[in-house]
Amino acid sequence: MNTQGFACPNHQCLYSGITDAHIHALVGDGTHGHAERIQTFRCQACHTTFTAPYHTPLYRLKTPSQQVAMVLTALAEGLDPSEAPRVFGYRQATITTWLSRAGEHAQTLHEHFFCDLQIPHLQLDELRTRLRSATQVLWLWLAIGPLHEDSSRPPSRSPHAKRGTYGYPLSTTDLGPWLPPVLHQ
Repeated sequence: MNTQGFACPNHQCLYSGITDAHIHALVGDGTHGHAERIQTFRCQACHTTFTAPYHTPLYRLKTPSQQVAMVLTALAEGLDPSEAPRVFGYRQATITTWLSRAGEHAQTLHEHFFCDLQIPHLQLDELRTRLRSATQVLWLWLAIGPLHEDSSRPPSRSPHAKRGTYGYPLSTTDLGPWLPPVLHQ
C-alpha cells in the first residue's frame, strides 16, 4: 500500500504532518464503502485511523467522487447552479453542500499556501484574450515567484533559465486596464 502524500492527523503524534512514506509510520488498514472503495490508514506510532479523503471536500460523502467531480467541474465551467439538479439528478441542497465544501477547502488551501508570503523577486505577466465573443476581452495577470533552495542567491535574470526556476502562480486577477499605469509599461 502506497502511503506517500498522507500524514497522521493526530497533532500529538511524533509523525503528525509528515507525508514522506520513507519516514512516517502509516500503513494501509483495509477499505470500506459501497459506491467506491475508500482506503483506511493506520498510524503505527499512535494507532490513529483515518481515511484517504480525510481533510478533503469528499470526506464522508456517499456519492462517488467521480460524480461529485463531474458536477463541480460543470459548475466551474459555467453551468447555472439552478440547472444542475435537472442535469445531474441530485438535489439542489446536495449540490450546494458539495459546492460549499469545495469552496471552503479552496479557501483553506489559499490561506495555507498563498498568504503571508515573503517574496524577494516576482515575475508579473499579463495575458489578453477574447472569450466566447469577439466583444468580451479578458485580462489575466499572473504573478510567479522564484523557487530557490538558497534564498541568499539572486534569481536568474535570463528568460531562458533552466526549467523549474519559477514556481506556482501566486495570484491572478482580471483587472487588466484598471491596474496602476506603471504595471502596463
